[in-house]
Amino acid sequence: MSKAEARMQWACADPARLGRRRHGVQILASPTPSGLPPEMCDELPPAYQDTPAGLGAQRLPQVEECRLSLVRLF
Repeated sequence: MSKAEARMQWACADPARLGRRRHGVQILASPTPSGLPPEMCDELPPAYQDTPAGLGAQRLPQVEECRLSLVRLF
């Protein structure tokens, strides 16, 4: 993950906790980068579509601890 240009500004170890603690927050999905569903991988730019599978094969703790949460605010 050190080569990623994105930088974390905030993190939550348990994204589901947000939905339980805050009215108006619904967690729709919270996969790891290596566990992205195929339909989400298909939306990535072509050069990155194989990246999640490659990350999963490496089983790096820093990847498996990261979550990409899709949140609905209402």
